[in-house]
Amino acid sequence: MEKGEDPQTACIRETCEEIGITQDDIEIISPLDLYLNHSNLIIHPFLGIIKESALKNDIENLLINKDEVDHVFSVPITYLLDSSPEEFENEVEVKVNENFPYSKIPNKENYKFAVGKYSTLFYEYKNYIIWGITAKILENFLNFIKE
Repeated sequence: MEKGEDPQTACIRETCEEIGITQDDIEIISPLDLYLNHSNLIIHPFLGIIKESALKNDIENLLINKDEVDHVFSVPITYLLDSSPEEFENEVEVKVNENFPYSKIPNKENYKFAVGKYSTLFYEYKNYIIWGITAKILENFLNFIKE
C-alpha cells in the first residue's frame, strides 16, 4: 500500500498497473480472508469482477506489465469448483539464531520449540499449476462462492 491508501484502493491500483485496465473496469464484490506470509507481509485479497469491455473479448488483449506479470491465463470456474487441489503438509519449526538468549527461558538449550503445520495446495489446469499463497486465496474464493 502506498501512503494514504486503504487495502481496497491499493488492490485496485495494483491490478490496474499490472494488467493495463482502469479503475472503472473493476467492480469489487467483497474482501476475502487476510493472509500473513513468512516475511510478515499482510495480503488483503478482494473478490472482484473485471468488466468484459476491459478484456476486449479476450484476456490476451490485456496490456500486462511485463515487469510484474509474466502472463495471464483463465481457468473455467466450473473446472475449479469440480476439482480438489492436491494438498501437502509441511512442518514449520523455529530455527534459533546463534545469539538467542537461552539463559532467559526454561530448559535453556534443551527447550523444545513447538513444530507447526503448514499446508501447500496445488491446483492443476492444462500446463498451469496454481500453488502457494495464490492457491490459498483461490481456495478462499471458491469457498466464498460456494456459500
